[in-house]
Amino acid sequence: MKPRMIATLVTGSLFALLLSGCGNSSENSMMTDGKNKLNCPEGGCADATAKSTDVSLRLNKSTTQYITSSTGRLEVQGECFASTYPENYIGLTFKKAGAAMTPPPTVAMTAIAGKLACENGKFYFIMDTSGLAQDSYNVVGQMYVKPLNGTFQLISAAKFSLNFIKTP
Repeated sequence: MKPRMIATLVTGSLFALLLSGCGNSSENSMMTDGKNKLNCPEGGCADATAKSTDVSLRLNKSTTQYITSSTGRLEVQGECFASTYPENYIGLTFKKAGAAMTPPPTVAMTAIAGKLACENGKFYFIMDTSGLAQDSYNVVGQMYVKPLNGTFQLISAAKFSLNFIKTP
């Protein structure tokens, strides 16, 4: 045999071996659309199970804000993730000197069914501070999620706390 013919034969054999996937060609061949059934559950490889440990909520800015009387509002935005729960909302609690504020300040928000919610990985609300006295305040946000055919549950690890101080 000529050297060129031997080189072609060896190259072709190696290429065929590579395409066969070095295994049982009927199940794991790179030449077929067969899927490796050993690594995936029966429903598929993507796990859409809602997990409370995946839920998160955080602010984009510092946890202390200073607002002046002339500003009249506090804008709060952040990032969130509600796992694969079909519904969620963010409950807000407003405090002055550690006590709940009644009535709470007026809030405009990204809302679903009238509640502050995580939408596309973000949340945003504006709080009217024009009627507040010069003092220190706190707002706490906590994520609630609703499993399919269930009731809303508080996810205690998914929360933020923002202190704001109204100055002259």
